[in-house]
Amino acid sequence: MPFHTSRHGLTVQSHRVSPQEAYSLLESPWQELQCIQHTKFFLSWQWIGQWLISLPKDIKVNTFAVYRNSVLVAVAAVPERCRKSIFGRVKQGYLNRTGEDELDQVWIENNKVLTTLVGAVDIASIYEVIIETAKLDELMIMVMSGDDYVNATEFKLLNSKYNVEVEYEENGYYLPIHHDINVEKKYSKSLKRQLKQTVNAASSLGMNLRFEVINDSIHMIQLLEASEFWHIAKWDGTSTPSGFTNTHFKNFHKALISQTGSSACGRRVRMFALWDGDALLGILYGLQEGDWFGFYLSSIKPMDDNRLRLGLYMHHMAIHAMSACGVLVYDFMAGEARYKKQFGSLCMSYGKMKIQRKRLSIQSENWLKRMKMLLKNKS
Repeated sequence: MPFHTSRHGLTVQSHRVSPQEAYSLLESPWQELQCIQHTKFFLSWQWIGQWLISLPKDIKVNTFAVYRNSVLVAVAAVPERCRKSIFGRVKQGYLNRTGEDELDQVWIENNKVLTTLVGAVDIASIYEVIIETAKLDELMIMVMSGDDYVNATEFKLLNSKYNVEVEYEENGYYLPIHHDINVEKKYSKSLKRQLKQTVNAASSLGMNLRFEVINDSIHMIQLLEASEFWHIAKWDGTSTPSGFTNTHFKNFHKALISQTGSSACGRRVRMFALWDGDALLGILYGLQEGDWFGFYLSSIKPMDDNRLRLGLYMHHMAIHAMSACGVLVYDFMAGEARYKKQFGSLCMSYGKMKIQRKRLSIQSENWLKRMKMLLKNKS
C-alpha cells in the first residue's frame, strides 16, 4: 500500500516493494525529473532503472516521490536491510545501493537524491522524510561528493533527532577539457615525456597503434569479454578484486551496454579500444551524461617493455575524443592515483555519509566502537 505523508512543506508518496515493482513506480517520475535537472550518469534512469531490475526479487526497496506545492521535486530508491548489533537489530536504508558487497560492486559515485532543490536545509528535509517514512534507524549514502554533504547543522535546524557523520573521505579528480583550452598544457612534464616515449617505443618495436571509438553495443560487449582476463589478473589478490569475477557485475554492464551503447544521445556508455594492427591491447570504458564523462574502468594487456604506458596513452586519446564531441569535463572520479594528478586534474572530496537516529542502543554501540579503537591505537 502507498504511504503518504507531509513534512516541512513536502508531500511524499512512498511504497515498500520489490525491485521490479520499484522500477515500474519510479520510471515515469524519474524520467520527468532528469529532463529538467542536470545530473551525472549514475543518477540517470538508464543507470538506476537497470540497477533496479538487476536486483534479486526478495530485496525490499522503499520508493519516494517528493512534491512541493504539487510539483515533483525529488525521487529516490532506498533498499533496506537489518544488521545485528549487540543491542538489537538496526534497520538500515541504503540510498541507491543495497549494502551487499556483491550487488554493490557495480557501485555509484556522485550519489545523492535526484532533486531540483538545492538548499542544504531542503536536502536535509528530504533525508529526514526518507528516514521517518521508512522508519529507518540509519540512512547510508555512499561515495557522495563533498559538495553534496549535509552536516549536522542543517539537521539541527529541523530537529535534533539525528547524528550525522562522514565516515571516511577520499580524493577524486576531474579535468576540464573545454574546446578553447589546450588541455595538454595542464599535463605534467613526466606525463608528456611518457606519452612521447610510448609512441616512440611502439614505433621502434614495429607496433601499429590504432585508437578506436566503439559505437556498436554488440562490439562493446565482445571487447569487454575479450579483455576481462587482464582486469582480473591486475586486481587479483587485492582488497578490491575485479568485478569481472562477479556474475552480477558482468550481467549488469552487459545489459547497460545493450541498452545505451549504440545510442546517439548524450546519455550513454562509451568505449574506446587500442589495437596493434588487429590485435587488441586494451579497452577504456566510461559513462557520458551530456558534457560530462566519467571514467569507469580500463582493462589493458600487460607489456614487457616498461616504456609502453598504454593506460596513460588511452586516457590521453580519450580526452581528445570526448573534447571533440562536446564534453567539457573528463572525470577520473574517486580514488587516489598518481596518474590522475599527472593530467593536471582538479581535486574534490568524496565520502560516505551516515545519518543515524539518536537511539540509546545506537549511541551505546558507537561509544563501544570508539573505546575499542582507542584501546587498539594505544596498544
